[in-house]
Amino acid sequence: MFVDPEKGSDWDSGMSPDQSLKTIAEAMNRISEDRTGVVMVLPGQAPTKKKKVYGKWPPKVDNLNEEWWK
Repeated sequence: MFVDPEKGSDWDSGMSPDQSLKTIAEAMNRISEDRTGVVMVLPGQAPTKKKKVYGKWPPKVDNLNEEWWK
């Protein structure tokens, strides 16, 4: 996250509880705009993991299984 050396980190921005909601919303928007390069990841999927492609369904039955069940 972007940190301004003059103002400090976003967590230490000096915002007080009596500030208006408009200034708090503006500060939150500014913080969200500074989040460049963030990758959104779906749950259970790594960004480098490729999706597995399955063949046709149902799979072909091999001869051993055909003979076994006859």
